[in-house]
Amino acid sequence: MLGNKKIFGLLLTTIFLSIPTYAEKLSEKAEVQGSELSKILKSSGSLVARESYELPSIATVSGNDIEAEVMVVKSLLNVSNDNIFVGLILKAKEKYSSNSANIDPDEIDGLLSSINLIETKGLSIIDNPSSKTNKSKGVSTEIHYRTKDGLIFAAFKSNEILKFGIKVSSTADWALLSKDAIATLKNNLLVAKSIAAEVK
Repeated sequence: MLGNKKIFGLLLTTIFLSIPTYAEKLSEKAEVQGSELSKILKSSGSLVARESYELPSIATVSGNDIEAEVMVVKSLLNVSNDNIFVGLILKAKEKYSSNSANIDPDEIDGLLSSINLIETKGLSIIDNPSSKTNKSKGVSTEIHYRTKDGLIFAAFKSNEILKFGIKVSSTADWALLSKDAIATLKNNLLVAKSIAAEVK
């Protein structure tokens, strides 16, 4: 029979291994909550009208632009403002596939505020790591914002310049964005917010 100390040690090991690490929670493969627009588009047994409002594409450094549109989805079986769903859709076409993310209206202000904060204070945040010790071989800092659908907007420092990237889903490739592309993204978010306010 195992002694009490051994049983206690095995129990602690089991508990420790079953708790996900903080890094795992923040990983790119974190569980996607799913936007309201995504949920209604995937639901079965629904009769809906889908309206698409094309917006300017977001240019990437590689030349594979990210398409943008606002989609308005109206339930035709239960007509009310509660059954109108709006979202900004960003779609990245890649060599063998395409990936997309839907951004709900209630996420827009948070994403816009995050982009503005990164633009104004991103370098300062990256240049001031939490630990001041010099025991590590180097520090790498990235700033991430994640939407309910799994889109990640990120910033990092390269050659003393703040760089921006976007990944529309966990399976999509990273795309680098120029400052002009950031301006287009922000404008598209504002247009989506305006349309949502108008139709709901």
